[in-house]
Amino acid sequence: MKKWIIALALSLCCTMPALAADWDFMNTDAEGLQYYVDNQTAVKTPERAVIWTKIVRKDGSYTLDQWAILHEQKEIALMKYEVYNAAGKRILSRNVGAKKIEWKPIKPGIAEELYQSIWETPQPAATK
Repeated sequence: MKKWIIALALSLCCTMPALAADWDFMNTDAEGLQYYVDNQTAVKTPERAVIWTKIVRKDGSYTLDQWAILHEQKEIALMKYEVYNAAGKRILSRNVGAKKIEWKPIKPGIAEELYQSIWETPQPAATK
């Protein structure tokens, strides 16, 4: 119950105009999907973060996803998603209801890269 209350609070305070985002490239997967993150609009605390990602398909269509990430629990949940065609026209937009949020453990891959970009900083190189 506590997790969905946190998710609801984060969702209500973290809406953003997704089209005004500044997307930073993250990775391309084996299927050719390109992943981007908007770090400038991310809301981060030591306990949790809300961040937007963009997934671009080969045909130019894309999806914008808003994620909530819990630091200590190392869990992630989808909060909102928007689907756009190759011309940039939104064809679907959905908010995940607070009672339908599914918290999942962060596994190796894009979700882990997101987690690391939020809370893990690279160690400085050793000097001789």
